[in-house]
Amino acid sequence: MAFLPLIMMGLSALASASAAKQKANAAKVMAEYNTALAERAAAQTRAAALEEQLILRDEAKKLTKKQRALYAKAGVRVEGSPLEVMLESVSVSAADIAMIAREREIQAQQFESQAAISLLEGRSAVKAGRMGVARSFFGGAARIGTQYTEYQLQRNPGGFKRAT
Repeated sequence: MAFLPLIMMGLSALASASAAKQKANAAKVMAEYNTALAERAAAQTRAAALEEQLILRDEAKKLTKKQRALYAKAGVRVEGSPLEVMLESVSVSAADIAMIAREREIQAQQFESQAAISLLEGRSAVKAGRMGVARSFFGGAARIGTQYTEYQLQRNPGGFKRAT
């Protein structure tokens, strides 16, 4: 009957170790999921940027064609001021396209940074879980040892005798 508390302490240590491991595994799975989401968001951002750039290029081409047609219809030769207006339109469109590419790349890099952080959090959770398992085992062993020592001292108030 005196060993029942020791057995209970051991079972408690095992339960704590198991809980620490399960918590670490759950954190790892969540971190892997978050990593995948962030990586997917980065890829989608880059794809959206390409699509936006294509749309803007098409619009710029249509505008240039429309300007040429209107100048031709009006009998204006495309040189001098009309040419400068068209070049300005093309230049503005090119700047807009470059800005879209830059902004979306920054967003994609932010998502990739989030993915890297999530991956590190997952690895950290696994390490913390291992430490929790070890802490549970060693803490349980220390409590069992202390309890056993107290039990022995109660049985033998004179203390332990060395085995020879």
